[in-house]
Amino acid sequence: LYIIRSSHALWDNYLPKVYKMHETQLHELFQGASSILLADESTDSEDRYILDILFIPAFEDKKISSLIDVVFLKEVNSVKVSQAVVQTVSKYNVDFDQVSAFLTDNAMYMTKAWTQSLNGLFANAVHITCNAHIISLACKLWHKKLQDVNRFVTAWKHIFQHAPARKTWYKEYLKAINFYSEAFAPVPVLTRWNLWFETVLYHSERIHLYERFIEAEEELTTPTNALNELSETLQNENLKKQFEFVAAHAKSLMSAIKGFESSKPSIHQTFNTVSDLISWAERKAQNENLSTDTHLNILFKSVLFDTAQKLKGYYEKRGPRFTQPGVEFFKSVRFFDPCQVVTLRFDQGYLAARIPCFSKEEYNEFLSYSSAATETNHDVDAATYWFLQKERWPALAKLAIRCLSILPHSEDAERSLSRYGQVVTNLTKSLKKDTLLAHTVLVTQSQI
Repeated sequence: LYIIRSSHALWDNYLPKVYKMHETQLHELFQGASSILLADESTDSEDRYILDILFIPAFEDKKISSLIDVVFLKEVNSVKVSQAVVQTVSKYNVDFDQVSAFLTDNAMYMTKAWTQSLNGLFANAVHITCNAHIISLACKLWHKKLQDVNRFVTAWKHIFQHAPARKTWYKEYLKAINFYSEAFAPVPVLTRWNLWFETVLYHSERIHLYERFIEAEEELTTPTNALNELSETLQNENLKKQFEFVAAHAKSLMSAIKGFESSKPSIHQTFNTVSDLISWAERKAQNENLSTDTHLNILFKSVLFDTAQKLKGYYEKRGPRFTQPGVEFFKSVRFFDPCQVVTLRFDQGYLAARIPCFSKEEYNEFLSYSSAATETNHDVDAATYWFLQKERWPALAKLAIRCLSILPHSEDAERSLSRYGQVVTNLTKSLKKDTLLAHTVLVTQSQI
């Protein structure tokens, strides 16, 4: 029996060996596989810039997200990001031509890293910024415009922070009035984009119960700013109507975010999802009476109209500002869906300009496929369809599987960064740079 006498002995003697084995497995994993590259940046508690780089090999039966590098940067710009990405890809001997996508957030330096450097190296890849993140930016308009709702959500969160007795009393109160659920309200956080809406939906079901609870709290405890804020906001007769508006209209946005965060192949539905969302918001804003109160009707219409305009700003080319770089790919990749191809019109030049690796061989098979698709069951899953057609249209099937495996989001990169603070503690901050890297990668990878 061998005794490891200290944590430092474990880190210094054993962690490097385990990390080396992990690196070897990753080398084998990426050989010959079409890979999706993800990158995201943040800062740690010591204000260091951290760049997480992940790969997803596009296997036929599953996609495994792997955190392969954590790069500490002295400054963040397009050059530093490009250098870090290239060094990491080269380290694992990944074939540059096998990288099918570069998934990031919508930071300008990420866009510049792609347009000024990486797109020339990854000639067969497309750059896509996280669609879930873009939708969440439009959702922030709801926080800003519906100020009474947002004030209430924030104050409610504050009254339960560091207050276990109040939590117990709240559960007892709900039980005493025979309410069907004693669950607490979700707590909105920046990295969970649907949580604000989920919190508002929670309150919309219970807002009629809160006045008595707040009154009792004011009598039993010392008044706080948060309690006073809640009491004051509840006196606003329009608050309930604002909650009802969110409950009635937020589900379309929530559904889009949830869909874009899924690991299920959905890239061929991305353009349709966004287009439908924009059309829905515009139609609601222009044609429907959203409240009998004139002021609220104007407010609600402006929320939906501005949501549509925000999304159009990202998904339509409207000047020099940032737009989603993957829009044209989203449009053209729809032809890999046998349920959609029968309604779409593409020529060889259009597809070749928008889908990497699309050549004359793929186009010849595409002509046969587009004719056969008219007889396809409309319930068929696009990815499943192409796995079954490998022998019939081998070149086109290979390209279809490569494209359909691309995710419309960079959620795994966001998740790895959000866990960094849990992985790197005060105890591990003193580790050597290489040891800290190994510790961070292995622990984070086990949690993705």
